[in-house]
Amino acid sequence: MKIFDFHTHLGYDYHDEKRGYHMTPDRYVRELSEMGVSLAAGSTIRRADSRRPLEDYEEIIPRLNAEAYEMHEAYPDFFVPGIHVHPAFVELSLAQIEKYAAKGVKLLGELVPYMMQYNALAVPEADAIWEAAVKHNMVVSVHPTTYPDLDAFAKRHRDLRIVVAHLGVAAYDDQLDLFRKNENIWFDVSGHADERENFVRDAIDAIGKDRILYGSDFPAYLGDRFIKAVLKDCKTDAELEAILWNNAYNLLFG
Repeated sequence: MKIFDFHTHLGYDYHDEKRGYHMTPDRYVRELSEMGVSLAAGSTIRRADSRRPLEDYEEIIPRLNAEAYEMHEAYPDFFVPGIHVHPAFVELSLAQIEKYAAKGVKLLGELVPYMMQYNALAVPEADAIWEAAVKHNMVVSVHPTTYPDLDAFAKRHRDLRIVVAHLGVAAYDDQLDLFRKNENIWFDVSGHADERENFVRDAIDAIGKDRILYGSDFPAYLGDRFIKAVLKDCKTDAELEAILWNNAYNLLFG
């Protein structure tokens, strides 16, 4: 069965001291492949580029995006690049969307607001960014902000397809409520969500199989633990195929 890991990160070095090695591009591909992953998506995140002064992101964002696209060029059949945008830099974000949309990029994110000095998505000054994403048929993957912000974001941009990361990590009932109220929201199962017993099964029973995506947050987390959670909680091949491959693939390329 094919596996599409929708939520990974290049450059991620928070784990280096704990694991004792640096995650190179070759290692990234090799380790994910050894877990059975055939396709992976995500953005570049690096410790040195996190929580910097706000003005620094005018330089950081294009650099991180270029790195993600270079990885795609090196591994075109394995890596799907996600690019960063930023509500404080609308013109820069629009230029990045235009540049990478022309190259076929379909994914914004995972965006991680708290790492880049912003904390809300449903802000009027950023409307042009999300309208450009819709125009170019892009999907936006976001680290959760707050329930009110995500709800307002989804309702303010009903044509925007939004994937909220880390299903089951916290406030699980609120997450499912958000999901029920907004048909333009999907969830991925990454992070430490598997610490909640039967979280995939509970989500399928509550909202169905078609808006749940497999993701790991690799290399922050080793993905085989989430694959095991999906395998354990799915009752049918149709559920497995949807969550491990079809939902993510169709969202980006269908």
